[in-house]
Amino acid sequence: MTIVNIDQGDYEGEVDSDGLRVNVGYCRWSDDSTYNGDWAQNVRHGNGVFVAGDGTKFEGQWCNDFKHGYGILTYPDGEEIRGFWSNDRLNGLAKVKAPGAKKSVTVIYKNDMMIMANDTGVTTCDIIYAITSVILSIAFYAAIPLGILNDPLLFIIMLVYLIYLIWSCCCNSATRYIKNLTPLNEFFDNIKMSIKADPIIVFHIQCYHYKTSGTGKNKKKRRVNTHRATQPFIFSKWEDRSPPAETLHFLSVLLLTRLHTSKTISYSPRAKRELDSQQISFLSINKRDTSYDYTLR
Repeated sequence: MTIVNIDQGDYEGEVDSDGLRVNVGYCRWSDDSTYNGDWAQNVRHGNGVFVAGDGTKFEGQWCNDFKHGYGILTYPDGEEIRGFWSNDRLNGLAKVKAPGAKKSVTVIYKNDMMIMANDTGVTTCDIIYAITSVILSIAFYAAIPLGILNDPLLFIIMLVYLIYLIWSCCCNSATRYIKNLTPLNEFFDNIKMSIKADPIIVFHIQCYHYKTSGTGKNKKKRRVNTHRATQPFIFSKWEDRSPPAETLHFLSVLLLTRLHTSKTISYSPRAKRELDSQQISFLSINKRDTSYDYTLR
């Protein structure tokens, strides 16, 4: 057990050979907030309990110093929220119990903002859309007897409306979006496979130079691509710190949604040194022209 006093708080716990906080430790900061739990690479990572200076308490999962995963947030007045956090933001289904209440209420959060507060899964917009659809359907069928009894031109209006419906179902962007829908079970399987898959990090370089042709006002400058190369970053160990696919369970109550995922890679000090070494070697071998574009992806 090692005690380390640094400007990031008074820490009591385990450290690695580089002096970084790891495994289990306890820290108290100058504002009287405390954390007791798991650490990795000098940040809160794993399971732990954080108590702010005002008494607000969070007990749950952490990732790279952010609340990330399942947790319980308790305010000084007794209000309790049980749910899932993503990058320090409350997202998805949550159980909220008001101070002194016996039962909790199910709500949906998006980036700490409550977007739905009922158990039906139906929003006000859904209700308005349903009512509007019913009114339009009634008006459409009412035009049939009106066209027979009063003015045949009403049938032309119906025909235009039918053409619009056919076009909207076959040609607009919303229909193309719906055609690419993924069933929820298949989506969860894809997320789990992505979490288990080895990360791929690639060095890429494109060498080029500019060539000028013509004279006077007709002189033109164009880019000429030459040598191009790619090489994977070689590493021995990795750990995926993404929350489990189950943290997206709130999708089951949504009728339709679009989900965007992104890849964020954090390097340990040792891995960063190895990355820099391989990067320098790759560039020294493949810089073969006056200019080049280099990316790490």
